[in-house]
Amino acid sequence: DEIFAGYVRYLIPYFEKCISEAMDKNDNNLKNLLPHIIILKNYKPLIKQFWKEGLFESLDKRYFKIVNRSNELGEIIKWDVLNKNKIYEKFLKKFNNDSIPKDDYFNKMLDFDLKNALVALLHVEDRVSMACSIESRVPFINHELIEFVATIPENLKVNAGNMKYLLKKSCGSILPDELLNR
Repeated sequence: DEIFAGYVRYLIPYFEKCISEAMDKNDNNLKNLLPHIIILKNYKPLIKQFWKEGLFESLDKRYFKIVNRSNELGEIIKWDVLNKNKIYEKFLKKFNNDSIPKDDYFNKMLDFDLKNALVALLHVEDRVSMACSIESRVPFINHELIEFVATIPENLKVNAGNMKYLLKKSCGSILPDELLNR
């Protein structure tokens, strides 16, 4: 999901970009996305959070709101010890790295999640598989594949609201439809 854009949090800014381009350029991306809008139905809380403030404002501020879980922890965190502004500054440094163009919001999100969330997910996968005495493999965690997919344009990762578009097209002939489009 971090490589091929499989999380809905990637689809929301994609949808926002389609709206913005439709207003600015009379682009057809929005028209192509509308038949797939039902995908967002179960994600209304996330959409509300993402669009609550500053719609069309800088993505880094709004994406930080999604990945930042500190507000949910409320009184547990001692804010006098942990400086909220420094956390945001660290996020900005990682999110706005020099390897990805400033206006390429989509790949900035993928890159951030790949470098910052994937490690924890792999740790959980390892623990769960060991707890069940299963020897598991994570086939897409290959640096050559990850580096290659990072160079692929966003419209091949998400196409008309279809997340993991390239992966689904690549595996379409060998996987059943109910698995590909669940």
